[in-house]
Amino acid sequence: MKRFKKILAVLSDEVPTDAAFGWLACLAEHAEAEGVDLLACTRAVLAEYPSVGGGADEGDRLAEIGRAAAGAMGGHPTELIESADDPLRATLKRLASGEYDLVVVPVDGPSTRGLAERLARKSPVGVLVLPEVSPAPPKRVLAALDFSDLSELTLDWAEAFGTLHGGGAELEAIHVLDLTLRTRATMVRDARKIRADLREAADWQMRAFLDDHARDASKWSHRLVEGQLPGSELAGLAEREADLLVIGCHGRNALSIALLGSNTAEVVRHATRPVLVVRRKNQNLSFLRDLIGWEG
Repeated sequence: MKRFKKILAVLSDEVPTDAAFGWLACLAEHAEAEGVDLLACTRAVLAEYPSVGGGADEGDRLAEIGRAAAGAMGGHPTELIESADDPLRATLKRLASGEYDLVVVPVDGPSTRGLAERLARKSPVGVLVLPEVSPAPPKRVLAALDFSDLSELTLDWAEAFGTLHGGGAELEAIHVLDLTLRTRATMVRDARKIRADLREAADWQMRAFLDDHARDASKWSHRLVEGQLPGSELAGLAEREADLLVIGCHGRNALSIALLGSNTAEVVRHATRPVLVVRRKNQNLSFLRDLIGWEG
């Protein structure tokens, strides 16, 4: 398992903490984390997050989180951090220190989904998004490959999280193919033959990729899935068949997502199973510090 120095969990008063603490305890034990920080935001500044914190029972909620952490974390070093800032900015401020290796975000509803989606784009480290149904450790892990420069990292994280399960999780690589042939006027070959050739080439590429980059290719299966909306296909596949979906994020901004779309954003918005969004650690740390005006 990867060695995590510190893990940051972003907790909201609208999301149950059981799944989050189950994952945090599992990760802290297997990744030998030096500490787990629990960030509880007590008020919302941005209109996008009206349901996070900010009630008369804030003190009771913080005490409840503290008691739950003490009971679930099994003695692993844990610190409860209260913040009066909005959830996104508070989280990015913590991440700007460069101390963390992973962010854990329980989600339930549009406000926390929106927070998770933004963190997936802006975070300098990986983000684990946990819907309410999030058993840990995962028994079956899917890795979404697009053969970009992030695919090798996606395999690495999927294999690491697969070791959380005592007997080793089932590992499967998934690639979504859009085989829609939109023009027929210039075709000199049968469309079915073209599709078959494309599938054969993609299948060969997947097998070669696993042979070259997986630690043990024999532990991996692979599958090609046809679809025009890769994000929706992956979210549906994870819901039906997986305990964890691992996908890379290239960090597009909001405008590029609006114009071009983002498979990762689509998965985070709709997935009902845990999603691990991976990226190279602290690759965009200087950009993040400039963005929030960090003076650490």
